[in-house]
Amino acid sequence: MTKLTPAQVLEIFSDKRSEKEAATVFGVSKGTINAIRSGRIWSLVTGKRDPRLPPPRVRSRARDRVCTVDGCGKPQASSGFCHGHYWRSRRSIALPITEKKQRDEGLGIAFLRQALQHESTDCLEWPFAKANGYGQCRINGKNVKAHVWICLQAHGAKPFANAHAAHRCGNSACINKHHIRWATPRENIHDKALHGRQTKGEDINTAVLTREQVLRIANDNRPFTEIARAYGCGRSTVRSIHRGESWKDVTGIKPETAQVRQRRHHFSPEQVAVICRDPRSCSKMAKVYGCSASTINEIRRGIRAYA
Repeated sequence: MTKLTPAQVLEIFSDKRSEKEAATVFGVSKGTINAIRSGRIWSLVTGKRDPRLPPPRVRSRARDRVCTVDGCGKPQASSGFCHGHYWRSRRSIALPITEKKQRDEGLGIAFLRQALQHESTDCLEWPFAKANGYGQCRINGKNVKAHVWICLQAHGAKPFANAHAAHRCGNSACINKHHIRWATPRENIHDKALHGRQTKGEDINTAVLTREQVLRIANDNRPFTEIARAYGCGRSTVRSIHRGESWKDVTGIKPETAQVRQRRHHFSPEQVAVICRDPRSCSKMAKVYGCSASTINEIRRGIRAYA
């Protein structure tokens, strides 16, 4: 591809020959000749600009602005700081911020500071950006949840490592300091269930069973494997339903009161004798008797008595 010099561009612009002849002389395409003469390219050299083109962008020069830290005076690099103070802010080192920076700190931080003085018992909802229903604000270059920041300022640091900023009101967008407290994860989940915000049962996107199916499974006395095959779920799911480990709000079965099912397979002495003499594999025999291959293996090895 032929590279044109500014002198060649001026000669093309003032040349009266046709586009085809000029393209042959300078070794470029007719489209390039047309773009130069119409002002679509090289407009700074020719002085002609196509009026259909958008106006050129005027970029502000960051070097004309100085760092917002008091007494610094170095040119800005990013986020209102010079290189040194920018990386100090990324490492969460406190910086002396000027009055202008305080005025321009943003509506979100200003709203948070006013929320600390809020003494009403009503919910104070976050009016700006949210993530999963919780208010979110950018402070010192990091995304911070608004209710967590309020809890830190109003109630101090976390009392333990995995403390949650829990809402007493059940409103995720609320940042009233009287409605937020430090709580354990279990207490936070209990609050969600108390306020009806805990997703459970068939409301979960990955749920396979419905409430009616769970009730039928809880009252089904067939082997767990057969029940799981009938309802298209796992054997462990059926077992946890019968033991009250899952879906207990539907079945009413509590883990401490759940009755552990006795051995589901009862074989007569004749069946045990046939299983021990049968040359077929354990998996094939399990399909015949509707049990697991491990059950057949235990019978043949005499580990447990199934009669």
